Amino acid sequence: MDIIIPSPKTEEVLPNYEILEFYRGDDTHTELTIQCYDMRFHITVSATNIQDDVSTTKEYMSLLRKLDSEDSTREVEEDSESEGDAMENMCFWIASKCNSAMRVLSSREEKTQVRTLHDWFYAKTLVLVLRARDGKLHVCSSSSIYQQDFAPMVTLSHSVCKLNIPSIEASNITILLDETDEETLIRRPKKVSVGSNTIRFYKPTYTSEQANREITSLIHLKSTNLSNTIRTPTLHEFVKNLENHSSISGILLEYIPHHNTLADIDLDNTPVSIRVRWQDQLQSMVHSLHSAGVIWGDARTDNVLVDVDDILWIIDFGGGVTEGWVDGDKADSREGDLQALSKIIEILDFTGLAM
Repeated sequence: MDIIIPSPKTEEVLPNYEILEFYRGDDTHTELTIQCYDMRFHITVSATNIQDDVSTTKEYMSLLRKLDSEDSTREVEEDSESEGDAMENMCFWIASKCNSAMRVLSSREEKTQVRTLHDWFYAKTLVLVLRARDGKLHVCSSSSIYQQDFAPMVTLSHSVCKLNIPSIEASNITILLDETDEETLIRRPKKVSVGSNTIRFYKPTYTSEQANREITSLIHLKSTNLSNTIRTPTLHEFVKNLENHSSISGILLEYIPHHNTLADIDLDNTPVSIRVRWQDQLQSMVHSLHSAGVIWGDARTDNVLVDVDDILWIIDFGGGVTEGWVDGDKADSREGDLQALSKIIEILDFTGLAM
């Protein structure tokens, strides 16, 4: 039996939430999977289902146009930059409209504790549909349980398989709170433990090409005599995929106690002496990478970790390119790495307040 919960005219304050997946379908269809109130919800929205509420439909269509415009141009003008990311704005709008329903339903449902990586991959998910009737917005909750599989599955190359790296089942990997987790909101797993409380960093693998590239690069770098110069996490184990044992759902890396990524560090309040040291560290690491025959690839501040001793680590070797950091024709090349490096150096050159 479906449950119908009216959406209040005055929206309640939305608590912390985690966007797990967003899908832009055909016509006006969107889907959002979100973690909120210690539960997972899968929400579907379309203009057809809410057309009886004219003002809400106008809001939704306006957000859709901005989303489609940003997707087609991949450029954000100054006027729209202050409005934030179009996809995140759409997700916030959907979550806000369903906030009251999520709160009510979460209080009725028995909470299933997420302790292991397996629990996270296959967590119970409630299905919500945003609808309008007689000019009033409401949320329909289906009695059926939506089983969404969040376990990535990639096949490794023959050469990577021959490395004989140990594999661990997701049910034997316990999720821990990371230093950057603000509270007990279950976010995407990062810090985990295996065996007798051995700490690891869980990194999901989404494509075979990126996984094979990263694994090969990490193994190669650790085999060189440059490990003291190039700080990268050690690869320890693979995460077995439950459905296909010849595939993996991620890799387990050395866990590095840290402050945050360079993208999220408050540079204004970082002493100049530290910023200068970071410039030297990055330039040395990138040039050493190239000497070892390795291309960083997706070079940007998000892929540089600042550890608890204010030392930098490079944490991503999956390749690819992020717009704004490397030109498309320089992707996965030394030239691309150096282009991104110069931008990072420029950011660190910014004259902040700290001395």
